[in-house]
Amino acid sequence: MKTEIVTQDFPIIHLGLGEVEIGDAMWEGFHSLILMRGGRGLDAPEMVHDRPAAEGETLALFPVHDTRGLDALQAAIDRVRAAMLKGPVAA
Repeated sequence: MKTEIVTQDFPIIHLGLGEVEIGDAMWEGFHSLILMRGGRGLDAPEMVHDRPAAEGETLALFPVHDTRGLDALQAAIDRVRAAMLKGPVAA
């Protein structure tokens, strides 16, 4: 069964192509994943941002309250990867 997701009223964040930097952060005492503008590719050295994010720099922040949140994220990533490895989706 194919699911159509409506995306009209929320942001679309394109991963890959060096458009997004994905990193780790702390937010209000929680370990977090952060998505920021201006990725540099997987081969680039890791950047350390030892400062607050500039206006418009952060695309999304995902505070992780326990490791189950990471498990759910990893499971979703694994499903997307498996689907991508099967080949392109017909339009």
